[in-house]
Amino acid sequence: MTLVGVLILIAQIIGGLLLLTLIVVVHEFGHYLMARKNGIEVEEFGIGFPPRAWSKKLKNGVIFSINWLPIGGFCRVKGENSADKRKGTYGAASFKGKTQFLLAGVVSNLILAAVVFTGLSLFGMPKLVASQFTVPADNHEILGPVEVSQVVAGSVAAKNDLQTGDILISLNGEPILRSTDLPKMTAAYKSQEVSLVVKRADAETTKTLTLGDGTSGKGVLGVSTFSTESNRATWSAPIVGVALTGQLTYETFKGLGGMLANLFSGIWSNLQGVFGAGDGTGGAKIAAAGDGLSGPIGIVGILFPGAFASGASMVLLLVGIISLSLAVMNLLPIPALDGGRWLMVLISKISKKEISQQTEEKIITRGFLVILALAALTIFLDVWRIIK
Repeated sequence: MTLVGVLILIAQIIGGLLLLTLIVVVHEFGHYLMARKNGIEVEEFGIGFPPRAWSKKLKNGVIFSINWLPIGGFCRVKGENSADKRKGTYGAASFKGKTQFLLAGVVSNLILAAVVFTGLSLFGMPKLVASQFTVPADNHEILGPVEVSQVVAGSVAAKNDLQTGDILISLNGEPILRSTDLPKMTAAYKSQEVSLVVKRADAETTKTLTLGDGTSGKGVLGVSTFSTESNRATWSAPIVGVALTGQLTYETFKGLGGMLANLFSGIWSNLQGVFGAGDGTGGAKIAAAGDGLSGPIGIVGILFPGAFASGASMVLLLVGIISLSLAVMNLLPIPALDGGRWLMVLISKISKKEISQQTEEKIITRGFLVILALAALTIFLDVWRIIK
């Protein structure tokens, strides 16, 4: 990589860190607003993590700080445990106040995602799921070209000089509009002679070739392709933004459930294998779970540089998805997260028995250890993807 390339990559990584910080600050600002609304004293609102670079005490008594580590932010309130009942503490707030305070970060991230998706819908929201929400009366579909991403060695495509980056225009006069259409089209003409129009470097050529029968393991044509699809709206963009946020939240929960199922069933299968009872699928299941995880290295070092290289719309899309994912993660019933802390508040409300400070700290500490373990796993998988 050239010096210019290295400098661009560094700038992209810094940009990724700043955007991640923005997403977390939006989350923490939600906590800040609900703390003030419910009489919980905010001692410090920080952008980034200490050591401090600069700070100022505002007129309302809150210390506003900018810190040297650009990896998020925080909202520190008075007495962050339920047992502390002093005036102005988190513990002294009502059940409603605690609920609003704890879930405000989640709501803020969902609002940010909805705003981003609304903006993208005005210019072209990429299609992320098969049945993606649109308002049919105000939907304009935008299809990108079908581009060859891989050519199978020894295949019909390879023998006829198809190359990575070629654009596939039509097959036997039928337009190739989507990447998903190509396998159906080639299957309909397998073992037959066809004409394939290909665009390379702004020049179109027509290739006459005989497709395979699909039994050689090299495919009927022998290419992998990709194409982009997006939907553009006008007056319905806010509706699409909100509805799509809900739809993708559901899909994220579903994907997270599948990932955890693969992870735990893979571990169980490997443990059975130690005693000769495994089915041999443990490694594949754990690998499948790992494919669904991306930690800070993957996001900042891989995803954001790729998004920056693809343009502003991809950067905004990534911001929206990460903001939504942060909301979903914080809803999980892990004690150190907002959802877990709210669950403890709910249990206390139902049982009418306050959790002691010592017990609460133990629960949160163990939850934090679970988060650290997950973070270590995602970082390991990120590094593994880079070096393998």
